[in-house]
Amino acid sequence: MPDVLERLYDLSAYESKTDRQNALFVYIGLSVMFILVSAYILLIPDTGTVGNVTRLQDALNGELRSILTLGLFYIGVPFAYFATRRGNLTIGGFAIALMWYVLAIVPVFFGSRNMIQPINILSLAILIIISGLILRERGLIGGTAVALVTLATNFSPDEINTLPISISQLVGISLFVFMYIRYAEVSRDEGITIEGQQRLKLAAITTEIASLTLNRSELSDVLKQGLETIQNGYPQFYHAQVFLLDETGRNAQLVSSTGEAGRALLQRRHSIGVGSQSVIGQATLRNTHIIADSTDTQSVHRRNEFLPDTVLEAAFPLRVGDQVIGALDLQSKLKLDLHENDTSTYQSLANSFALAIDNVRQFETSEARIQENQQLAQQARQALQEVARLNKRLMEQAWSEYLINQDEQLGVNVDFVSNEVETNVALSDTLAQALEGGNTIQMVENGNRLIAIPLKVRGQVVGAMEFEMDTDGNLDPNDLTLIQEVSERFGLAAENARLVEESQRTAQREALINEIGSRLQATNNIESTLTEAVRSLNNVLGAKKVSIKLRQPEGSTQQNGTI
Repeated sequence: MPDVLERLYDLSAYESKTDRQNALFVYIGLSVMFILVSAYILLIPDTGTVGNVTRLQDALNGELRSILTLGLFYIGVPFAYFATRRGNLTIGGFAIALMWYVLAIVPVFFGSRNMIQPINILSLAILIIISGLILRERGLIGGTAVALVTLATNFSPDEINTLPISISQLVGISLFVFMYIRYAEVSRDEGITIEGQQRLKLAAITTEIASLTLNRSELSDVLKQGLETIQNGYPQFYHAQVFLLDETGRNAQLVSSTGEAGRALLQRRHSIGVGSQSVIGQATLRNTHIIADSTDTQSVHRRNEFLPDTVLEAAFPLRVGDQVIGALDLQSKLKLDLHENDTSTYQSLANSFALAIDNVRQFETSEARIQENQQLAQQARQALQEVARLNKRLMEQAWSEYLINQDEQLGVNVDFVSNEVETNVALSDTLAQALEGGNTIQMVENGNRLIAIPLKVRGQVVGAMEFEMDTDGNLDPNDLTLIQEVSERFGLAAENARLVEESQRTAQREALINEIGSRLQATNNIESTLTEAVRSLNNVLGAKKVSIKLRQPEGSTQQNGTI
């Protein structure tokens, strides 16, 4: 049934609440008039005819007044209905006023000479009221003028004394309707002003809360300053606090609270279970605001020993998308009547709070990740430096051992003028500087240009090479780059050669060890094993004397055997 009425009395063409109410008034007036007039013409007989003939029968019998009245009515009502449905309230209001005038006033005032009666004055007053309520000031002026003209032009001489009184009554009713219209307009304007002020206040508080996140404040500071801002903006609430759900989502933990009571609750690590019989428990469970009166024994308000003066408590869920992360709790010492606009305002505050909390959390998470990544990067750099240091040390040790084991210092000196080749290379000043500093050295000495370039293997200087050129010779940057690249390739080749030699020595050593092991395993007693071991080591080492001594375990009193 409600769906049928909504479709029948469609108000979607009207935006303001006042216009929707006026349109609904026109719809109802047209419906009532249609039902009453239809019942009147179908069921009630015309007293001016013979044989109890109904108004409809009278019209069908050809009475012109009845035909015109009914025709105007049944054409005007649908026209007014569809005009109102399409959003033209002026036509609908004018039509219903005209219908009333034609049906209720014209038959009385123009059908007899005894007009100034209470019922007739009431009909004119209803015309004024209908015109004023639907068409506002212009309709009120028009309806009043029509009523006064109708009254002034239709009265009998013996009613001249009561005419001023009737006119005064109609004027008084018109003034009363005008005052009501003005009061409604002033109330509406005041409501719009108050609503605008509330929106400005909400926008200011929301902006201030958002600015806290832009300043990269900590979460505790954002919550504390945000609650203080709400209390300053809405002094009707003497206490405000914020609960956030823990990691399990089963408990709402108090994270910020105002006043001495708030500090005491925070010290106690106050928390409330989600879904418990409390405003916080129900708000976080249902994802909707909960308002409870402490004087109502049936409410979900839970009395707090630190907040004994609370009369009204309201909790609003903190939402991030569809997820509830906590609740904003507001408490008042007054029994406030919170309307839909009020709850929408406070829910907007809660949404702003939730957004600020989520932003701070994301920022803190990002900061923690950045710090963690920086620590990991620092550790990686230190590890790489340590690896490089160890590689350099191992490379230095490996080449030192390799060069020490050589019979003579490795080097070559080629004089392309005399075609002389020397393997015993003297260490010149330029070679010494290149070896010491690890950098390319260029100088002119005795009319010759000397260039010394270090030879590096994995960053470790293992040698140097020197070029002697005429001072007239040109050495452009490309030639120098070529020399440096050759030195790098030489370093890699030298390292590969050293590794090959080391691998060969290792293989020879393993082969020798395996050979000695095979000889030892071929003996059948300990004395033969010892003798074979001595001979094998003598062959390998070329020692003049080899001794092996076996020792009995500790605690044994027998003598040791010796060869």
